[in-house]
This record gives sequence, C-alpha cells and structure tokens, in this order.
Amino acid sequence: MNRSLLSSQAGAVSAALLLLSLAGGLYGWWVLPAEPIAVHFDMAGKPDGWMTPALGLLLGPGIGAVIWLLCLLLPIPPATALAVSLPIAGAEMLILGLALGQSWNVTRVLTLLLGLTWIIMGNSLGKLPRNDWAGIRTPWAKDDEEVWAGTQRFGGWAFITAGLATLAMAADPGIRLGQLMAPVAVAAGLSVLRSWQLWRRRHPGQRASHKVGAMTLVVLGLALVPLLAVLAHKLGYLPSRWMVRLALGGAIAIIVATAIRKAGQTD
Repeated sequence: MNRSLLSSQAGAVSAALLLLSLAGGLYGWWVLPAEPIAVHFDMAGKPDGWMTPALGLLLGPGIGAVIWLLCLLLPIPPATALAVSLPIAGAEMLILGLALGQSWNVTRVLTLLLGLTWIIMGNSLGKLPRNDWAGIRTPWAKDDEEVWAGTQRFGGWAFITAGLATLAMAADPGIRLGQLMAPVAVAAGLSVLRSWQLWRRRHPGQRASHKVGAMTLVVLGLALVPLLAVLAHKLGYLPSRWMVRLALGGAIAIIVATAIRKAGQTD
C-alpha cells in the first residue's frame, strides 16, 4: 500500500476533491429530471454530447476513484492523484452548474482548469524521485539519476510556464479548446529534448540501456483509442455514446496493460 498518499497533503486534497465531485454528482442525480444533460463540448465550447444525469454526473467521479485507488495500491506519487482529481472535480462542477441553469463560459472554465492542472503537475515534477510510474520518463532519465533530476527540474518549470500561458488564454474570448493543448505540447517536447541533451552531455557517444518494449508500444497504441474516438466524433463518424464507450474502454485497457507491463518487468 502507498502510505504516502494517505499521509501527504496532495493525497488529502485529491480525496477531498473526489468526494466533492461525488457529492455534486449525487445531488444532481437527485434533483435533476431524467432528461439528458450536456457532458461534452465542441472546440468552440458548444454542447455536442449528452447523457442521462446518472451517467453524466457519476462517470467522472467513478473514474477518479479508480485512479485514486490505483495510486493507493501502487507506488505512484501523490501529486499524480491531485493532478487527476482537480480537472475531474472542476469538470463535474461545470457539468452540474450548466445542468442547473448556470450560464458559465465553458471554454473559459476549462482553460482555467487546464492551466491549474499544468501548474500542479509542474510543481510536483521537480520533487519526484526516480520511479516507474510518474514523471518525464525518457530512456535517458531512467538510466541516470542526475539526468532524471535535471529532466524533472526543467520539465517542472516548462509545465508551470505552460500553465501560466494557458491561464493567460482565458482572457481571450475567442479562444478555442483545441488551442489550449499547444503550450503543454511545447513543454513536453522541450522536456524530452532537454533530457536527451543532458544525457549526451554526461554520456557522449553512448546509448541508453532502457529501450521501448513491446508492452510499452501496446500502451501507446491503446492511448490512441480515446484520441481517435474523440476525433471520429468531431468529424461526425461516431455517435457520442460510442465515443464515451471507446474512450472509457481505452482508459481501462491502458491501466490494465500498464499494470501487466510493470508486473512482468518487460521494459
């Protein structure tokens, strides 16, 4: 059992956020009529996917609870649970508020949520010890303690900067959801490049002993399933109910495949 999750501030805050989202979901399920509510939004923040209140309001807290339990059972840093719980709780409150008649700006709320999530992730990266579950786990960082530390420090500042840039986007009334991923994509790419640079500086001419194994490729392949499902839905080829089923199934498959990979130490 991962006792650091139970004793850390990040673990306590993440649990409180999940309980808050669950309480909100149960309240909405109790007071709302059985008609579908908006749970998915297009790139302009307009609703384009609906579910019943029971499924739409309890699915997020359910996924968050599964991830929190995995963090409790496995040696996953507590900050990971917090980085997952914040957007789930925020999205839950957004869906509930809109269903209850609030006229919130969806794009602006999601922009703030993403920005805060990147900042939390960045703040935790610089403190992460070398581990098998979280962090910027390039082959070079996994092979060298100093490269790991330098990669996480650089990645921490890069993600914090991406978070601040994302928060600044909230001031633009014309921002679209697709643009919000640009800062974190740049931060991730620069972090990988920095990790390689640190390795080359310390080990000129050498290659990292850690290589991408078969199960890692399976996990990466499974990660494409939710992305392709969302893309197919955006293009009009996939109904929203199938998009949700494929996205949820892909997420569960990723968790299972990751656990198998770690148990078998295939990488």
